[in-house]
Amino acid sequence: MSKVTKALQNKAKKTGKSVSTLRKIYNRGLAAHRTSGHRTGASPHAWAMARVNSATTGGKAAKVDADILKGKKSKNRNPDGTKKKTKKKGKKK
Repeated sequence: MSKVTKALQNKAKKTGKSVSTLRKIYNRGLAAHRTSGHRTGASPHAWAMARVNSATTGGKAAKVDADILKGKKSKNRNPDGTKKKTKKKGKKK
């Protein structure tokens, strides 16, 4: 068993969330580290675990990952949790 899995299991016990829910948020955190700006020196795994901690304690990630926490999959989100850009339809002449 990996350290990440063990840590997510411990957080699941403390928060009452399922391990699979926390794993989805963790994976979204890994994707966010790859695709968007991050603090210099922060490893992808540290960034992802910080996102899990923030989401479970009601921080900013709780708002971004609300679709996962509520058990819904949002079609308007990228894998890293950011909103997708929508195409604006122009007026036809």
